[in-house]
Amino acid sequence: QFVLLCLAIFVTFANQALLTPTLPLYVTSLGGSASAAGLALFAFAVPSFLVRPIMGHACDRWGGMLVLAAGAAALAVGGLLYFIPYLGAVFAASVVRGTAWGATSTGGLAVLVTAAPHHRRGEASGYYNSALASASILFPAVALWLIHGHGGFNAVFALSIVFGIAAVPMTLAIRAEREAPVAPAEDATPLPRSVNRGIVLAILLNLAANAR
Repeated sequence: QFVLLCLAIFVTFANQALLTPTLPLYVTSLGGSASAAGLALFAFAVPSFLVRPIMGHACDRWGGMLVLAAGAAALAVGGLLYFIPYLGAVFAASVVRGTAWGATSTGGLAVLVTAAPHHRRGEASGYYNSALASASILFPAVALWLIHGHGGFNAVFALSIVFGIAAVPMTLAIRAEREAPVAPAEDATPLPRSVNRGIVLAILLNLAANAR
């Protein structure tokens, strides 16, 4: 089961690694400016960041496996929009894929907790991160090779869609056991329902640091 998770994460991150260097080049090929290319990346990053708490709640309710599979499928659907040669379609695809990326990132970690043996979770996290890092290292170069004389942008988009689709059956084949919820202690202080200002400040500082 853990091997299936690593394979699913590998092809999911391959999907993203193909498009990371491709998107700015594609925007400029459509007549967009460097600023437009940056905004397209921004349109991906913002929903990816914002939906993660929501996806975490979805993982608790329906399981990380379904969230990961749904995110991978949405990555493939978003990739289809890139075949429409208009900047508006690029921005729409970025929003869809950003939301999907938040789902896959959160769902993958949720599945890791239950798919890995209890006594080897540290080792499992190392293999998990190696799988995603290897895809992030390899596939940007593959994307540039395809763009320059081996199929062009459409070949990159098609391959990314294949990777997104491939992750779905791999994920659904995982039979990770869901851990029993831990009963809260009687004297446990309930979490406040209002938004913590410290958390909001930390989010803003994180966004500012990433924007540099």
